Amino acid sequence: MPNTKKYFTVGPTEIFPQIYEYIQTAREEKIFSISHRSREFSEIYRNADNYLRKLLNIPANFHIAFLSSATECMERVIENTVEKESFHIINGFFARRFREISEQCSKQTNEYKVNLHKKFEPSEIDIPDTAELITITHNDTSSGHAIEMPQIKTIKEKYPNIPIALDATTSVPYYGIDFNLIDTAFFSVQKGFGMPPGLGVIIFKDTLVEKSKYLSDKNFNRGTFFNFERLKDNALKLQTTVTPNIPAIFILSKLSELLFNYGIDTIRKETELKAGLIYDTFKKSGYLKPYIGSEENCSKTTIVAVSGKDVDELTKYLNLNGFEISKGYREKKDDQIRIANFPTQSILATEELCKLFLNFGK
Repeated sequence: MPNTKKYFTVGPTEIFPQIYEYIQTAREEKIFSISHRSREFSEIYRNADNYLRKLLNIPANFHIAFLSSATECMERVIENTVEKESFHIINGFFARRFREISEQCSKQTNEYKVNLHKKFEPSEIDIPDTAELITITHNDTSSGHAIEMPQIKTIKEKYPNIPIALDATTSVPYYGIDFNLIDTAFFSVQKGFGMPPGLGVIIFKDTLVEKSKYLSDKNFNRGTFFNFERLKDNALKLQTTVTPNIPAIFILSKLSELLFNYGIDTIRKETELKAGLIYDTFKKSGYLKPYIGSEENCSKTTIVAVSGKDVDELTKYLNLNGFEISKGYREKKDDQIRIANFPTQSILATEELCKLFLNFGK
């Protein structure tokens, strides 16, 4: 029996319907069988690189490479950029994961823990001169806390000589990234890009390649085949270091072209309209309220609410009416809900979901 449920889960999420067409095209063109050293694959890579740059406004001095997930990207960033010490801004579980990965790579770490119940003030952060990397989770999927670009600019102006790594997993394509402020960004495709899981995208500057070479010269483990030097060299040839998820890169290339042609301004306007509908519904409901205390730092794409009513009953009610949302993350699962607001969630479906929230328990 076909599954007709509408997925507002924060990842994996509802996939774009066009993806089924792309899969059929991939079958017909035997994309599943081509070599990652073939001319056909290089053309797929070229198209993905081209439309990602156009869609996300990625400058020419950044390289684009493909890995397996955002979590793998975290590990590669640490291995290739940190000799001794990293600094982490913690605004949720996934920001904390970045720090844990650094510690597991035997690095010394420091952190600034964001107060999620008031406006984020980057001027309060004190980063030691010994830090070699600042990690920022642009939009944490677990908490729904977003760090805006002007706030990142404040950090960069205060610490201009420390590279910044940006986890943009639930940010793109909605949030605009100012690549002048960062040295690397990465994301996985099963959230904002509405794709099946299994592909990570990392975007990085030559300065980090130079740091990777420096660490190699000092005999540091920087990740065998997946170091930044190899990633860059292969990216310049429109190739990957090892056999990648070729069908996923093919789908991403087609989807990036689709979204670029649809228009990033339209995507942003629709995202903000849907976010407004959801947050307004919280106010009207009498039992839902945003978990994040500052409106400026409330995510537009992964919206988290504290529920005054039973979360299990609420999610069952939504399921019975054809909708799936995410519960709160880990220990928050019993009193929070998380709602995806990516380009793949339509305005009409969002309006239907909001009506269900208002009708629950009546």
